Amino acid sequence: MILHEYGHAVHFSQNFSFASEEAGAISEGYRSTSPHCLRRVDNDLHYPIDLNGEVHHDGRIWSRALWDIRNALGNVKADTVILEAQFDFPGTTMTDLATRTVNTAQRLYGNQAANKVHAAFADRGIL
Repeated sequence: MILHEYGHAVHFSQNFSFASEEAGAISEGYRSTSPHCLRRVDNDLHYPIDLNGEVHHDGRIWSRALWDIRNALGNVKADTVILEAQFDFPGTTMTDLATRTVNTAQRLYGNQAANKVHAAFADRGIL
């Protein structure tokens, strides 16, 4: 739970906007039922067909893509790309932040990293 709340603090410090339900889902993605604050990221949910408007459910789509990015790039590169892309996020859609994340991977680590990030989001239907 501490890491989850720390994640909210990071978003607020980045001027991350929660202007949409999708932005809220990006910042959530954990279970509200028992066991609390745990989520599975090995599900096969896809954007937009599996969106249901509940941020904790919808965030699992985003979380799965981030998990796949972490597996593809390694934790240090993935964390760097993901955190850097979120600065001043205007709170629009998962597609918008996914595009920003691919562009950030390109800028920081080149084509190979950008292609892996794009593939993770494409596998979830986000891009």
